[in-house]
Amino acid sequence: MKKLFTFLSACFVFSLAAQTTVYTTGQTYADAWTGWSTPVVTNISSSSVNGANIYSFNGTTGQAYTIETYRQFTINSDDIDFWLGATTETCLVSIEISLDNISYTQVGSQNWGAGFSTSTLIVPTVDPGGTTFYVKLKMAGTFGSPSQANFNNLKIDAVLNSTNAVSVAPIAVQNINVGANGTMLSATESPSAATSREWKYSTTSGSGYVSFGTAQTGTTYTPNFAAAGTYYVVCISDFSGDIQTSNEVQINVGSAGLTETTLTCDAYFNYDNLLVYCSLNNYNVTVYDLSGKVIFTGVDTKTADFSAMENGIYFVRIEGAGISRSLKIAKTN
Repeated sequence: MKKLFTFLSACFVFSLAAQTTVYTTGQTYADAWTGWSTPVVTNISSSSVNGANIYSFNGTTGQAYTIETYRQFTINSDDIDFWLGATTETCLVSIEISLDNISYTQVGSQNWGAGFSTSTLIVPTVDPGGTTFYVKLKMAGTFGSPSQANFNNLKIDAVLNSTNAVSVAPIAVQNINVGANGTMLSATESPSAATSREWKYSTTSGSGYVSFGTAQTGTTYTPNFAAAGTYYVVCISDFSGDIQTSNEVQINVGSAGLTETTLTCDAYFNYDNLLVYCSLNNYNVTVYDLSGKVIFTGVDTKTADFSAMENGIYFVRIEGAGISRSLKIAKTN
C-alpha cells in the first residue's frame, strides 16, 4: 500500500486533476446513505438520516459510544481518495478497508477535540488491493452537548484503471479543401458503447481539443473546415464518468477558393525521384508522410530527389491558379 497522509481540509486544499469522482453520498449529495450496512453501535439511543441526508446518531451526554457501518464497492483503481465529512466532538473518526469483510485495515483517521464541530477527514492515495472491496466508517468517542454525532457526507475519487477504449478510423491523413467534406471518420468504442461522446479538434497535436461550433456527438463525423490549416480530430467518449480519448486523425485543409481538380496536375515516383506534371504556372507542391509531417515543399517543381526517403505511401498536394489536387502515391524501388 502506498504511503498515506491525512490532512485537515481547513488547512490544505488537495486536488488531483487525474482523479474521477466515482461515489458520493450524504449531505450536499443526492444519495442518502443507501446501501450501507445497519450500523453496529454501542450506547446509541437512536439514529436516522435526516432531510439533509445527514446520518445522525444520538445518545447521552458524557457517555462513551462507538459506531460502525460498511459498504461494498467495485472500483477498478489502485489509487483512491476518500473525503469523509463529520460533525462531532471528543471522537476518533476513521476509515478502514477490507477485501473479505472480515479483516479490516485502517487507512486514515482524525481526532475531533472538545466542542461540537464539522471537519473533513481526507485520505489520499489508497490502494485497496483489489477491484471489489469493503469500506468501513467508524466513530469512537464520548458524547458532549449536543449528545449527537453525524456522518455528513462521503466522496470517493479514483484514478481508474480503465478497460474502456475508443478508436477512430480511417487513420490516414486527409487532404481536403476549405468547405469540402473529407472522408467520414467512425468511432469504435469497446468493450461496449459509451454513454456519450463528442468529436473535438485542435490545431496542436496532442492537446487543446475544443468543440465544433455545433457539437458533434454521433459515432461518425465527416471533416469539414471553414479555414485553411492543419487540424487534429479526436473522439472523446464518456463511459459513465470514465473519459477516454481516441487516436488523432490529421486533416490538412487547403486554401480557400480552390476547386479540386483531377485534370491538369499529376505526380508520381520514378524510383527515387518525384516527378510532377502540371500545366499551370506558379503552382505549389507540398509532400506529407503518413504521419502528416511536411517533408517537401516547392514552387513549380518538376522533379525532386527522394533518395533519402524510405519507401512507402506519401501524400502530394498541388495548388495554384484557383485549383488544387491531392494525390496518394507510393515510392518503391
